[in-house]
Amino acid sequence: MRYYTKPDLNAPRYRHKRYNIINDDFIKRLYEKYPGTKKYKSKEIRKIIGDLNEKMWNLVIDTRDGVELPNNLGWIFVGSCQRPTKYNKDFNKSNSYNSDIRHRNYESDEKLAKIFYSNYAKKYLFKNRDLWTFTAHRNFSRTTSKKFKDNWNRYIQIDKTKHITAIMKKEKYKELIAKSSIIPDDYNEFKLD
Repeated sequence: MRYYTKPDLNAPRYRHKRYNIINDDFIKRLYEKYPGTKKYKSKEIRKIIGDLNEKMWNLVIDTRDGVELPNNLGWIFVGSCQRPTKYNKDFNKSNSYNSDIRHRNYESDEKLAKIFYSNYAKKYLFKNRDLWTFTAHRNFSRTTSKKFKDNWNRYIQIDKTKHITAIMKKEKYKELIAKSSIIPDDYNEFKLD
């Protein structure tokens, strides 16, 4: 049993400074580039972008293969991974039992849901693509976690020793073979001509 001390909830906190991309400069540049958008207020534009993002991440969760982002920016999908080797502490249970307790993920057979972003396929060749990263919105990651517990086996199993692009090529190939092997409705194996 590991030694456990309760966290000090009144201790000072450090928070990273956040930079919001959808700021006043963005809205001004949007109005300049697309004059037809001037009929929308800043609040409406933010709501449109937020609704699009929410529909996109719901589609990522619901489809096994994920979603390809517009303008060939990359591809996002949810994968199933093995439990990490590092000690992942469950703070709620540790506080209630006053001992150090680890997350076990028994409802998903000790598998973890991870949201992956990849832009390393050849069709995603854009400038500085190696600098691009993806951080999921809090609602996106929480919804993924809830839905993963219900149906964790449908997501792609990710091996930590293989590249994501190799795994995805294999999955796309399986999908292509499954589509090409569909038997037509009017097929009759006994009809010779």
